[in-house]
Amino acid sequence: NTEIEVKTSGSTGSPKKIRINRGAMLSSAIATIEYFKIKEMSTFHCCLPIKYIGGKMMLVRAIVNKADIILSKPTSNPLTYLNKEVDFSAMTPWQVSHAINEDNFEKIKKLIIGGGIISSSLIKELKYKKTESFQTYGMTETISHIAIRNLKNIGKNPNYKCLNHVSISTNKEGELIVRSPKLGIESLTTNDIVEITGNKEFKYIGRRDNMINTGGIKVLPEAIEK
Repeated sequence: NTEIEVKTSGSTGSPKKIRINRGAMLSSAIATIEYFKIKEMSTFHCCLPIKYIGGKMMLVRAIVNKADIILSKPTSNPLTYLNKEVDFSAMTPWQVSHAINEDNFEKIKKLIIGGGIISSSLIKELKYKKTESFQTYGMTETISHIAIRNLKNIGKNPNYKCLNHVSISTNKEGELIVRSPKLGIESLTTNDIVEITGNKEFKYIGRRDNMINTGGIKVLPEAIEK
């Protein structure tokens, strides 16, 4: 098939099924590999659920890179059985908070963290680790991340920097609008309030709605009330 059906997590409204183009997934994967300068035939580590876009894209990136990929069960601590050096891995903040004190944490050379807010205390811990850690911004609708910030350099620059194929703007409410021809996105208005701070850079302020982001899963308070 030329398209894959995925379920959104609720970043741009109630969760729904959407179809994304395989070519756009490949473009997203190539952009990430180029951004992080990951050499071909590296070793990848995937510990995110494959049913969500984060896990799917780790597989696509590994295929594009011709990488070895280590699959770990998506648990709170995915490093329990990791005994090999890893060039590239992805986790949620919850997973990082459980894995950071493991002896093998620094076996990971580059780590992207997405799906929720990272606490200031966790950022401080990551600064002292050999692992290069990056916080990502993205959603299912943008086929994983479209902006990144380096957590080791967060004191000098706390803002997100968009990947080359992405352009951004805001509407009068301050909501982030994303465009990327490579991803097939003409104009996507998010529910996130941001401040554009420079060329392809923005500061994340918060959400316009009341949506709760818990480990990358979006929960509506109104649904909990019922």
